[in-house]
Parts: sequence; C-alpha cells; structure tokens
Amino acid sequence: MSKIWRLLNWFFYLRHFQCDSVGIVSAVGRLRIEKKSLIKFSGAAYLGPNLTIMNRSIVTFGDNVIIGPDVCIIDYNHDYKSRSYLPYSVENMVKPVVIGNHVWIGYGVIILPGVSVGDGAVIAAGSVVVNDVPSCAIVGGNPAKLISKRDHEVFEKLKNSKESFYLYAKN
Repeated sequence: MSKIWRLLNWFFYLRHFQCDSVGIVSAVGRLRIEKKSLIKFSGAAYLGPNLTIMNRSIVTFGDNVIIGPDVCIIDYNHDYKSRSYLPYSVENMVKPVVIGNHVWIGYGVIILPGVSVGDGAVIAAGSVVVNDVPSCAIVGGNPAKLISKRDHEVFEKLKNSKESFYLYAKN
C-alpha cells in the first residue's frame, strides 16, 4: 500500500474512531460498524475485509491488533430469560468488548458480548468466543477453549518491538 493511501486511510479512521495515540488503523475491504463513534483504538490496528461490529457501547482495541477477514464482534444480545416476552425480550443486554494489545484474531471469528481478550492472545479461525481469553492464550473452537499458551518471556521481549506489525501493515 502506498504511503499516500495509508495516510488517507489513517485520516479517514481517525475522523470516525477514537484513537488514543498516533497509530496506523489500516482496513481492507468493507467494514460494517453500527456505531463508529463508540469504537476506540489505543494504537495500531489492521482490520481485515468484511469486519462486522454490532455495538451499542464502546468496543476497545489495544495497540498492535490484527483482525482477519469475516470477523464479527457483538456487544449486545436480547434477554432470553425474560419473564414478559417470548422467545426473548425487546430490550438489549449490553456488555462491552475489550481487545488487548498484540492480539491476532483469525478468519471468521465471532466474539460475543462481555468478552475481554488479554494481551498477546491468538484466536484461531472459526472460533466463537463466549468467555474471557487470558493473556498469551491461544484459543479455538466453538465455544473457544484454551489450545496452548504463548511463551511469556518471548512475548515480553517481542511486544516492545513493533517491527513485525509495521512490516505487515506496509504490505
């Protein structure tokens, strides 16, 4: 991607999203986001094609986040335990979603309301995340379960170097 295109991309996303720092927010393809003003970035992010964010509250992304294609993040749901309506109440239960720093979210992942993804986590393609993901965890499946853990020492060493992310973002 040319420097001019990246710069235009950056200005577009800064205008629509809350950014705490000057980072690259790079998006490929179409984004579907209900409330752009409630999306908050803490730094650099790569948003894959066909990202869908269905939000009624703030969805927070840390620094150095990479999101694959066809990912869906949802922060609200109907109250299915309602005593007044069937099959569910007309009111929404809103639970914010937080994505930590240095997180990789694979192809086709669905993240449901109230989930917090820890720093350095990896979410495998096709996973449905219903519970919090610990730092440095590698999770996958439906519902997503712990598959493995990243080496914490290697993660601590690499997280201070942004070289790998910026090389990826330049392509």
